Amino acid sequence: MADTVYMKIEAEKAKKSFQLMQERVKNPRYAMNVIAVIGWKDVLDHFAKEEGSYRKWPDISETTKRRKQKTRILVDHGLLRWSTLYRTNSKEAIIYNKTQYADYHQHQHKKYNLEQRDFLWLSEKAKKLIYKYILKFFIEGSTA
Repeated sequence: MADTVYMKIEAEKAKKSFQLMQERVKNPRYAMNVIAVIGWKDVLDHFAKEEGSYRKWPDISETTKRRKQKTRILVDHGLLRWSTLYRTNSKEAIIYNKTQYADYHQHQHKKYNLEQRDFLWLSEKAKKLIYKYILKFFIEGSTA
């Protein structure tokens, strides 16, 4: 008769693994920093792809094209794009932009006749990368 093939999970090893995960959960500051960088890079990529959370950004007007002498959307001198920053602590990762006109572009601004060209959002690709990193960090303790 053939030997039985089996896998044994020892309770003490499992308990030790869970304890290590609990310790990592108590101090996720490094993980939050990595998550913020992933999100920040994703937001900057929206400027390159000229895309919002649900569509490509509407083109700029012909008047704006002549004034700027460029056709790039939301990029004049790069202030809006390069003013997109992040900060972290052990509880959250925040990606933000404090330029005066960031909100005008993120949301439609009727007074200045600006269409919505949202840039502060996470793509599905970035979300999947973040989820993957979270699992790796908390289960394996990996910081890479």
